Amino acid sequence: MHLLIVVLNHPEKLEELLEGFIELEIPGATILDSVGMGSVLGREIPIFAGFRSLFAGNRPNSKVLLSLVDRDEKLDEVLDFIDRHMNADGSTGSAFSIAVPVSEVRGARIRYKRDALG
Repeated sequence: MHLLIVVLNHPEKLEELLEGFIELEIPGATILDSVGMGSVLGREIPIFAGFRSLFAGNRPNSKVLLSLVDRDEKLDEVLDFIDRHMNADGSTGSAFSIAVPVSEVRGARIRYKRDALG
């Protein structure tokens, strides 16, 4: 099992991403509103206001999705989907994904614990 973390810098693509999750039988995700460091530095910290031009391409907000993916082959499918659909224009900044192995899950609809052999 893996924890999939997706940072979606184009929130307008959220619906398309969730539709892909449903097609790939990923039953749920937690969606968080987020703000990138460049946005905060450029708008809210006066000492960095002169550097706004360095952060010109940054979006004011983004979304972070957290989801548990139960099988390695499903993880490959969802990562491929994200690459194909979220970064289809050749840019690498629309979305990026991180997959982290999970050894145990409690307090969710599922209960998971990896055995000693992995």
